[in-house]
Amino acid sequence: MKKSIFIFLLAINCFICASSNDDKGAHYNTYGGKPITLKNIVGLAPKMPKEIDQVTDGLLKKHTDYVKLLAKTPRPLTLKSYAEHYQSYTQALSDNQNKIGPCIGKSHFVVRFNNDNEIKNAHNCILDVTDFRTRLSHLIYASGQGSVLEKRISMADIELNKLLDKGIPPCQDLGTLAAFLRCKEAKEKFNLELIDVPNTYLKHIPGQPKNASDENYAIFQEWVPNIKELQELDAKERVTELKNMSYEALKEAHTLIVYAALWNHLEKNLSIDTTSSESKRRYCFVNIRPPFNNRPQDFYYQGKQGEFKYAEDVSKSLDRFVTGWHDDYKEYPDAGLTEKNQVEYWKRLTQDDKKLMALIKKHNVEPSFLNK
Repeated sequence: MKKSIFIFLLAINCFICASSNDDKGAHYNTYGGKPITLKNIVGLAPKMPKEIDQVTDGLLKKHTDYVKLLAKTPRPLTLKSYAEHYQSYTQALSDNQNKIGPCIGKSHFVVRFNNDNEIKNAHNCILDVTDFRTRLSHLIYASGQGSVLEKRISMADIELNKLLDKGIPPCQDLGTLAAFLRCKEAKEKFNLELIDVPNTYLKHIPGQPKNASDENYAIFQEWVPNIKELQELDAKERVTELKNMSYEALKEAHTLIVYAALWNHLEKNLSIDTTSSESKRRYCFVNIRPPFNNRPQDFYYQGKQGEFKYAEDVSKSLDRFVTGWHDDYKEYPDAGLTEKNQVEYWKRLTQDDKKLMALIKKHNVEPSFLNK
């Protein structure tokens, strides 16, 4: 009798383990069982540690106008107001490079505060913010005008104001928090130890309304010390690091990309923990933003097109881990996995995820590396 009970319990345990291993993309738009929406994203944000809370309080109090300017969308939006705001925006970025700290990035960037010596430990926090022009391109896309990467605003005074009048907020920065929540859940659920992501928090901007919007809340992250991005290495070092990336690390990278739908750009995302040994290298995904092509109306894969967008985005991100940066960026021709056995392992990881494969096939968005 005892033997039968033991066998039964063992079978149950095997079933649970098998289910959890095949559960990377399940509930692709939830955190803790709750849907990630603009209505509840503020409530889902993790609590800041006391020290980080104090530092960011000080930074926002001292640099409120600067943070507001970075997050602002001029209203009403016209070609004239765009030009005026862009001038003051770029001037502020330039003026504060030395006063506060460097702004790193293009379409979106991180603001470091390592030149602010008045606020203790300011260097431990960074502000993650979308570039003003990129924010507008998202809104153009949301309004149904043009491409998500379109920077022209010839229709701004008509279409974008209609959109803003409807109360549809810019929310690309809030999407970073959504992606972090999914990464956090994946790390806890699958006990991931070799690939980390920056701790990410939400902070209300003083004087702004409380509704969820990039204009009202700032995304702060803890600075990750002792890391070096792949793009900082020369070509030979970069290829060597990728060749030596272990199967265990590849598996964790695959898990995070699938679970959080990270818009992974390998060359400008993956960083090496320089304190780790070559035999057991640890890494960090420094850019945990979701794809740029999500509309605010369907925040983080909500809505009728949510499942399709999730499948499409994950498929493209998995592809990019193999092939590297976008095809039209020739500056990194050796980005991506170059070892045949690593590519085969990447294929196997993808094919073994039955739920993901079912979604990919359902929406006809199979990644190209599966056919190589």
